[in-house]
Amino acid sequence: MNRSVPGNIRHEAGVTMIEVLVVLVIVAIGMLGVAALQLNNLRYSSMSSGRQQAALVAEQLADRIRANAGADYSTASGSYSGNCYSASTNCPSTTPANRAAFDLAEMQAIAASSGLSSPALAVSKVSSGGVTFGYQVTVSWQERATSVASQTATASMSVLVKP
Repeated sequence: MNRSVPGNIRHEAGVTMIEVLVVLVIVAIGMLGVAALQLNNLRYSSMSSGRQQAALVAEQLADRIRANAGADYSTASGSYSGNCYSASTNCPSTTPANRAAFDLAEMQAIAASSGLSSPALAVSKVSSGGVTFGYQVTVSWQERATSVASQTATASMSVLVKP
């Protein structure tokens, strides 16, 4: 029978190579997780920025619709080329329809310069039985798809405006 003698107990002085490799694998998996979180943070931050810009554009157009309540923004072309900021006779403030066309043209230019990718503005009348309740302002743009980073998806934001 073997008896252990208290003086013969061996203590390990270090760690084995297997223990070091296990720790390295655990740390590597943790670092990959942190990298994935950072990537998702960047993606969702970009999406949030796009939604914020779209909300600002929709809010500005809603204010312009309320200020020009006599115009029908759902039929305005958005291709007015006059300059409202000069004292010329073709300033769109002369008629509500010209003002609506100018507002849409200017808001499309603002949306294009706001950082949104391929922005589009649409205004439709919300009515039922001949009674108009207001306008629906829709801002749409392209953003990265959440599932595949190389693909894009169309995002949109709508606001109901009561003039």
